[in-house]
Amino acid sequence: MDEKRSYPVHLDIALPVFYWTQLYHDNQFAGLIDLNSEDIKGFTKVTKPMWYEVTKDTSIDYQEYYRIGDQIKCEEVSKKVLDEAIAIIKKNVALDKNTTIALFNINNNTFNKYKNEEISSFYDSFTK
Repeated sequence: MDEKRSYPVHLDIALPVFYWTQLYHDNQFAGLIDLNSEDIKGFTKVTKPMWYEVTKDTSIDYQEYYRIGDQIKCEEVSKKVLDEAIAIIKKNVALDKNTTIALFNINNNTFNKYKNEEISSFYDSFTK
């Protein structure tokens, strides 16, 4: 039977809510774009895990233009992966009332990818 491990010092939990998206024109890196996999569904197709190909010329807010054949790579942490990480932590780590749970990101728009209910559920998962 698995037993939760104690740790010799106070332990807090920090989980990444992360995404970044890279754009490639003619197989050359063209920069980072502020879109996630949900944002690009309407004008791309999946070509392999994390990779999408633009299937129709698309302009977003008249500022960004994506051409047929452009490649987009979305690296992101999904709700499913976060839920799996929480389950592993809860199974293996003894948490107490002083444990701090934090979600961190490197981009101001990252939290836009998650619904308020999903963010709340990450925190609530630790109390269930």
